[in-house]
Amino acid sequence: MAESWWQYVERVSEGATQVAVAAAAGVDKATVYRWKAAVSLPKPEIAIRLARAYDRPVAEALVASGAITAEEASLTEVVIEADVRDLDDQALVQEIKRRLESAHH
Repeated sequence: MAESWWQYVERVSEGATQVAVAAAAGVDKATVYRWKAAVSLPKPEIAIRLARAYDRPVAEALVASGAITAEEASLTEVVIEADVRDLDDQALVQEIKRRLESAHH
């Protein structure tokens, strides 16, 4: 079963007080109370701020907050499609190589 947002907060903060978690995330204590009561979830930018405050991977916080799925977090390659006419020779060769390799996997 996936970890809830509050379970994530408790784990990464190592049981810090709600006041300390609020300060780390840059929110008020009432917001943290709503997280604990499972009344609300953080906006993605707040989840990111909390992850960075506790030196944790941002994707981990976004998954715990429900902003993205675990599958989305496991994305390892970002491909920006370009018009091949805009590529120089080197970039064109790299694109052809990437496409051939991905076709074989």
